[in-house]
Amino acid sequence: MEDSPYSHSPFWPLQILVVYLIAWVGYHVFTLNKARLADEQQIQQVTPQAEAALTAKNRLVSLAQDIDNIAAKDAAAAEIVKEFKIHGRENPSGSNPSPSSTGP
Repeated sequence: MEDSPYSHSPFWPLQILVVYLIAWVGYHVFTLNKARLADEQQIQQVTPQAEAALTAKNRLVSLAQDIDNIAAKDAAAAEIVKEFKIHGRENPSGSNPSPSSTGP
């Protein structure tokens, strides 16, 4: 090759590329960390409500079980169970029963 004043060194383009990649990775780490912190704050805000909902659910399941047990001995309780379609055992899937399983 000639020794021309216009020969290019690969150092500067590679250095620019490396600096760009470092900046790109740094930006993504920063944005992911910011999103993680926002998610943690939302979880902390919702946790008391979720715990209250679980407590209420457990109380209602216990109440349904008690009424179902009483319904075997008392006609009035049996009428309540029949009218409101109360089942004293929790649905294994944890969701509400489908309309077809509860009847019309």
